[in-house]
Amino acid sequence: MSSVSLCLIAKNESAMIGGCLASVRGVVDQIIVVDTGSTDNTRDIAASCGAEVLNFAWCDDFSAARNAALAAVKGEWVLVLDCDERLSSRAGEAIRHAVAEARVDAFVLPLTDSASLEASPDDVVAGRHALRETIWLPRLFRFDPTLRWEGRVHEHVGSWLEQRGGVVGTVNAPIAHYGAVPDYREQRGNSDRNLKLLIQEIQADPSLWFTRTFLVEELLHRSPEHALSQANILWTQIDGELLPAISKGRSQHAVVKSLTACMVVFVQAQHFERAVQCATRAQKVGVDHPNLDFLSGLAYENLAVSEHGNDRRLLLQARDSYFRVLQAEEQVWIDALIGGIRSWNGLMRLSTVLLQLGHPEDALEGFRLAKTQTDKVQRELAMGEAEALLGIARSAEALELLHPWLEADPENSDALILSAVACEQLGYREAARDFWISASKSAHSGLRGLHRLARLNQGLAEMIGAA
Repeated sequence: MSSVSLCLIAKNESAMIGGCLASVRGVVDQIIVVDTGSTDNTRDIAASCGAEVLNFAWCDDFSAARNAALAAVKGEWVLVLDCDERLSSRAGEAIRHAVAEARVDAFVLPLTDSASLEASPDDVVAGRHALRETIWLPRLFRFDPTLRWEGRVHEHVGSWLEQRGGVVGTVNAPIAHYGAVPDYREQRGNSDRNLKLLIQEIQADPSLWFTRTFLVEELLHRSPEHALSQANILWTQIDGELLPAISKGRSQHAVVKSLTACMVVFVQAQHFERAVQCATRAQKVGVDHPNLDFLSGLAYENLAVSEHGNDRRLLLQARDSYFRVLQAEEQVWIDALIGGIRSWNGLMRLSTVLLQLGHPEDALEGFRLAKTQTDKVQRELAMGEAEALLGIARSAEALELLHPWLEADPENSDALILSAVACEQLGYREAARDFWISASKSAHSGLRGLHRLARLNQGLAEMIGAA
């Protein structure tokens, strides 16, 4: 039977490490914990769980610490976890079966971020207490002396995998991750630490495009202006070095994450043409991933919006992009999918485009299905459903749907515009006039569905013409 060694690095993890090590009991044959300077009882807890505890002087380099663990490995396989992660109850059997039948040198495992520190691993991976959708990450490796981690932070074994052809297998051995619980993450200060290390690494070697990818992601919500600057540099590196290499046969795995980071920033900064350029050039060399289709769909959709009407040609391109996302083959996408794009998010965007293309029946079906798949973006989905009802002359139903949203927020621009349209369809001219006037006061600051701007301008023009 193939033996498995767990490698873990830790510092002041007394609250987490016990749960992590308990979850691997009976799964691994060796536990190696590299302690990087704990001042609590992390070492004692690890030792009581049967771990070999190694002391390591922290040097602002996660790879160095992980490589120190590799030096003590006795097993044929290496399982990598963090202290704030736990295997689900069914993971052990899957791991044992995978290493016994392995035809590859590495496996990806599914990881789900928990929304609560109290949730059980099984409830997290089942989605009952999930913060976001599951992603697949390389966590199980055939051990050999050349296995090495690289990168000060967000460390990876990319070069090692590339040397072996970049082929990985999948093991349905779910991991629950508790470190992303918002309050806990803020308390630990991991984001600030990561940003500091990423900047240090980029300053030392600006050619490290994969490190720059993580820097872009860290900056996205902190400093959009700096994120855009770094995304422009990253895109230059991708376009000049990585895409030509992929056209010559290099694995496309890592570049998808980098392309996604760039395109997210470009869409957020309203650089829609550049986002489309990213996807188009990548797809020409064979890079295929739902993230790229979804983000190019967003770019096309926004490019289509006009105060005077919407560009049908661009809307068709957006529609086709969203169709590709929703119709993509069921498979394990190693690079994390943008949340909900294969379900509610993709359906919402496709249905919004179908509305503008004159297919309200199909849009209504899409919005209603999306509502059953998420408890998020309920306002946007309700607005879409109401607009689709207006498209098939079910105006009274639309008004009934809009009413509670206007009660909750009388300045809801989308609801005001759609209520005005509904009142006009029902012949309530005075009510429609009041809604148009209210919508005109708040539209440019609060409008979620920008395609409705043309409806507003048309409604105001008709109201003025009738006065």
